[in-house]
Amino acid sequence: MSVFRWERLEQYLFDHEKLGSNFSVHEYADAEGMDAAEGSIDIQNYLRAQRGPKSKTLFVLRRMPKTRTRTARWAVGIKTKDARLVGDAFANDVRTKVMRAVRPDLLRLRTINPRTGKLAESQITALIDHMLPLLEMAANGMTPPGGWPEEDDE
Repeated sequence: MSVFRWERLEQYLFDHEKLGSNFSVHEYADAEGMDAAEGSIDIQNYLRAQRGPKSKTLFVLRRMPKTRTRTARWAVGIKTKDARLVGDAFANDVRTKVMRAVRPDLLRLRTINPRTGKLAESQITALIDHMLPLLEMAANGMTPPGGWPEEDDE
């Protein structure tokens, strides 16, 4: 009987009692005698399987906040805390993107064309001071004070 790649990772998670803990692709690959690239494929397949409409995975994998690419740590969970941390990781990803890409691009535009300075500054302020905190609240299932704006029925 053939085993799907995601099932191979699930067997590792079960055998090593990883529920409630975390691991890296390097730890998984070393334990299973494979290279990190193959381990990464297994993790991606597990994520695809857990997100499928007829998922049969026993656990939910999530990347831990503030870990990315080669240094990513994968948490294995099934609890409410895990749902909150999925939102935290998403908000952290967006914050990282804003700080690493959008903000420097706007600052560069301001340098090249000083007439864009006010607009660039207002966009940076809006993103960092307003959008990111609102995103973090939403990602954690909270609503802003006063609730979300009503949509027009027009």
